[in-house]
Amino acid sequence: MCLQEAYNKLIAFLYGWSFCAVIQTGTIAAVGVAFSNFSAYLYEPLGEQNILFSIASFQINAAQVLAIVMIVILTNIMYLAVVPFDAIATAKYDRVAVVVADSIFGNIRTLIIAIIFMISTFACNNGLIMARARVYYTMAQDGLFFKKAADLNRSNVPAWALWLQCVLASALCLTATYGALLDFVIIIVYIFYILTIYGIFILRKKSPNLERPYTAFGYAFIPMIYIVFSTALCIALLLTEFSTCGWGVLIMLSGIPIYYLTKSKV
Repeated sequence: MCLQEAYNKLIAFLYGWSFCAVIQTGTIAAVGVAFSNFSAYLYEPLGEQNILFSIASFQINAAQVLAIVMIVILTNIMYLAVVPFDAIATAKYDRVAVVVADSIFGNIRTLIIAIIFMISTFACNNGLIMARARVYYTMAQDGLFFKKAADLNRSNVPAWALWLQCVLASALCLTATYGALLDFVIIIVYIFYILTIYGIFILRKKSPNLERPYTAFGYAFIPMIYIVFSTALCIALLLTEFSTCGWGVLIMLSGIPIYYLTKSKV
């Protein structure tokens, strides 16, 4: 809704389209590819070498967020304490956790890490798949996505949105590696981050008297610095990873003709 208020309905639709066709399905595909990579460790011949409105309570308080952040920080500190910087920098396929486990557990590290990552990625995708279909449902209700995505089945589940997500994510699983899928997703994420942050400036001008319970810290310096650095990152990604990032941008832009062709259905 912020994008619609700051810009127009087309930009808001492009976000919904990109969220479905690139950001969310690409993330699910990347996590799925990671799951398959580590599940292959359990059987060597398969290896490379050979939900929003219906949830009763969906609030994460500051203490919980802080706990998650601390776990991530402590995990990375542990990585640095166990293995040297050069081992982290040269970790095969960027699998730092495998290098750390090798140092701690020795020969059984493959099985341990494979099981841990399979559980982690499976649980991650479970939440992504079930929750994000509700995002398409909500956007469709607001007129920012295909109307069909707002349909619920007899169990009050957005089945059409789930099937659409399933087909797109499954197709993306077959197209690229984990790293390539992340590049494919991240550039679109940052493009809409830039648009959202710039929307602060637009809304300040369009609606100066709008009630604002939260203030933008360091406005306008920090938001502008964020926009500059994020834009530089997007340009760098396009220059260095055009084969993957370019496809993401192309799919995002394909939402423009789709919007006008299906305008009556949105």
